[in-house]
Amino acid sequence: MSGYGQSEYGLDSYGTVVLESPRIISMESVDGLSIRIDFNMTMLDNSDLSNPDNYVFAPIFGAPVTVDSVDVDSDFNSVVLNHSGTTLGG
Repeated sequence: MSGYGQSEYGLDSYGTVVLESPRIISMESVDGLSIRIDFNMTMLDNSDLSNPDNYVFAPIFGAPVTVDSVDVDSDFNSVVLNHSGTTLGG
């Protein structure tokens, strides 16, 4: 059943659905080559979540860091990024 303007009925203006975007709630270095990212909600189980090309490290110092692979936890609330390693200096 649709509300005004073909949107689903909800609690927002004109019956539209309120959508919340996922946010990162914590990050931690697992070891020198892995970083765990926890999200505030369950993520969709699709190829976007596990695609290494969707994750980028901002270069600050040293050699560029690339994400080699992504391990998705079974609860889809967190991922572990396996990366090429970081170095300081140059």
